[in-house]
This record gives sequence, C-alpha cells and structure tokens, in this order.
Amino acid sequence: GHLWIGSRNGDLQKYLPEKDGFRRFTAGPQSEDSGPLKINALSEDSQGQLWLGTLNNGLYRFQYEAGSFSIWRMHRPGDAAMSGTTINHILEIAENELLLCTPDGLEIFNTDKQVFTRFIHQPDQAQSLGKGACLSAYKDSEDNLWIATATGLNLFRPREGTFDIID
Repeated sequence: GHLWIGSRNGDLQKYLPEKDGFRRFTAGPQSEDSGPLKINALSEDSQGQLWLGTLNNGLYRFQYEAGSFSIWRMHRPGDAAMSGTTINHILEIAENELLLCTPDGLEIFNTDKQVFTRFIHQPDQAQSLGKGACLSAYKDSEDNLWIATATGLNLFRPREGTFDIID
C-alpha cells in the first residue's frame, strides 16, 4: 500500500519509503477567492484512484500515473455535480460507488455514470437520515453501512434508500 497525506495548505503528498521522503502534488489553480485546497478526506478506491474530499472545493480524483486531477463542485442543473462543496469523509461502498459525508447529509457518487444521489434529513419521513452534518461512515463485514451524524448513529440501506436511527 501507499501512504498518502493531505493537508489544509493544499499539499497532497505520497510517502516514498525507498527514499525515506515524500513526493508532493498540487491540484491545479483554485478559484481566486477560495485560497489553497484544504483536504479533509482521502480514500483510495479498489481501482487505485485516489479521491480527495475538500473544505469548500468539492471532490477531486487524482490519477497518479497521469498526474492529473478531476474536479466535481457545486450542482448546476444538468451537470454531474454534488450538492455542496465540503466533504468530511469518503468511503467506497461498491465498485464505482463512493459514499460522501457532507455538512448537509450524504451523497452516493456513481463514478462510472457520473451521477450523485443525495440523502438528507427529512423530518416528515421516519426512515430518513438523522439530522445534522454527516461526519463519517463505516462498512462492516456484513455490508451494513453505519453513518455518524452530528446528532447520532444511523444504519443505512442504500439499495432501499432508508435509514434507521440508532438510539
């Protein structure tokens, strides 16, 4: 495996044990008002692609061999874009599917079809995501998805799109 380190000052670094040092990568220019890329989350998928969740700059995919970045930001009608720009956690839940924890809830990103599906707290629906920011997620050995929000723990069944709030 590889050791990747992302920072809040825009650095993405890969540890090179044979050199006992690091190689630094920079994701192209940001918008003028956003400042340096602030990396909140890193996840390498089963296909070896590195995904970066950022503070206010969306989702990045880094393709190491090509040295290139792809970016998904705010939703625009008709675009394959996520609903927000901050990502707290990234978890691969199936081949070509990433679960993204955001301050507004969570998104499932189909990387093959380039489509985002959004899940938020809906007070009038008993089986919706609990309220508060989605902070992290865990997939257990039985493929259950556990979602931590600012107000508690949720069990998520993505195929049905339903949640159980765990008291």
